[in-house]
Amino acid sequence: MPDNPHPMRDGRCRRSDYAVFFVGQIAVNIALNIDIDTARGAREGLPRLLEVLQQHHAQATVCIHLGRDAGAPRLEGASWRLRGRWYGWGSLLRGRLWPGEALGPYAAPSCLAAARQAGCETGLRLAASRAWRGELPATGLKQRLSRFRQLTGLQPDSPLVVSLPQGCASWPLLRLAQQCGISLLTGVAGQAPFMPVYRAEQVEVAVAPITLPSLWQARGKDAQPGDDAVAALLAHTEPSSATGQLYCASAELEGGPWLAQFDQLLAGWRAQGHQLMGLTDWLNQAPALPHHAWEMHGPRHAARQGTALFQLAADTAD
Repeated sequence: MPDNPHPMRDGRCRRSDYAVFFVGQIAVNIALNIDIDTARGAREGLPRLLEVLQQHHAQATVCIHLGRDAGAPRLEGASWRLRGRWYGWGSLLRGRLWPGEALGPYAAPSCLAAARQAGCETGLRLAASRAWRGELPATGLKQRLSRFRQLTGLQPDSPLVVSLPQGCASWPLLRLAQQCGISLLTGVAGQAPFMPVYRAEQVEVAVAPITLPSLWQARGKDAQPGDDAVAALLAHTEPSSATGQLYCASAELEGGPWLAQFDQLLAGWRAQGHQLMGLTDWLNQAPALPHHAWEMHGPRHAARQGTALFQLAADTAD
């Protein structure tokens, strides 16, 4: 492993997130990220997921949205009936028929405390994916970051993880992320961690892409995820052909109707010999991240690093 660590602002060396994806000769580390978008996910889904993680001696990064509950995020290919059953009709209609509950003042403190008690890292989920358009005023982002640091006790120079809903972000937002001290962005589909470059400009904010399909994307032609989806995901991480991976779970789905499948998935990964951990491990003696173009597609600025590893699976499921 090369001896070229990234220096932090205080002069210390940090181990890049690429270390989380270090490929061993037999098995690899799999990073887990849990996103919380709704009050239901915070109150019901997260406690279930933390219990399952502890059963399998796994850790994860828990990213919570601090704004108002904007209701159930869209799920490509899922009908209103399915979304209502999975998320709950009350959650589905929040932001449409009645205002959503603010997660920051009430749900977030207990969620963050529970995650830390379970040995998990915590991060910030920028916005509900339904309302996201890739643009956020500087004051809005700074207020969210300030509130998150108050809740977690993070110092301004401490590593900070931010999850982008559906990988949507504009390049000005990445510039702002660097100014605000964000150290890692996730939520982007891709193949390996990298440092983003756009039109010959680069920012010192690492990006850890999601490399594995969700249970919904891996379901194939089935109406909903089942044993076949779990088997398809485990095939992606066979020790003989696996590379470093990142899986993103939803507190509302993996912590709700898909909990049994998520439990099977963690058990399968542990049986394959993988270590399950959170996103950041900022210590020294780590390889440098490669620079890669920050690719934006469509009006919503959905970004990805090349072709996602699970693109074929996603196309098959459509």
